[in-house]
Amino acid sequence: LLVAHNCEIPEAAHDITGLQPKLNMLIQGHGAEFDDSNLDLNSIDTVLQKLEFLQDEHGA
Repeated sequence: LLVAHNCEIPEAAHDITGLQPKLNMLIQGHGAEFDDSNLDLNSIDTVLQKLEFLQDEHGA
């Protein structure tokens, strides 16, 4: 997704926590903000919430 949006892929661990900054870049690239300050960044549920948010940003 980052390559498709012409984003530079940040160095991060290849785990759920490492996905968070990448998803944040995609969200910010759409001019949106997602407050994950009260969410568990080690949880797949947080990833799913961010992906749903991105899907909504695309109008799907």
